[in-house]
Amino acid sequence: MRLLTAALFLGLLLSLARAQTVFRVGCNTTNDGGLYRITCTEAEGSDTIVSYNYTINGVFQGTRTGGDFPIVIGKEDLNLGENTVKIVFTSARRATVELEILLRNF
Repeated sequence: MRLLTAALFLGLLLSLARAQTVFRVGCNTTNDGGLYRITCTEAEGSDTIVSYNYTINGVFQGTRTGGDFPIVIGKEDLNLGENTVKIVFTSARRATVELEILLRNF
């Protein structure tokens, strides 16, 4: 009986370990003559990006599928001063990562 209980417990632990999703995303932001370019990618060994949506200063800008980058933002789309770009990524296993980037427009 103890052996059966131990085997069931071990099986439960293994299934929980497999259910965890590793999803890490890194982004790079560049300013090219008044155009901000945000390029993001999954970390090595991470789950893949299937979609993401983003906002600029809380205003929804759209949803994209896959790794459709870069996000290009013109100076005319930003307020003077500090602006917040918030990106929410969804992975193939439905995990999410939320990232905020601060852009300064002077």
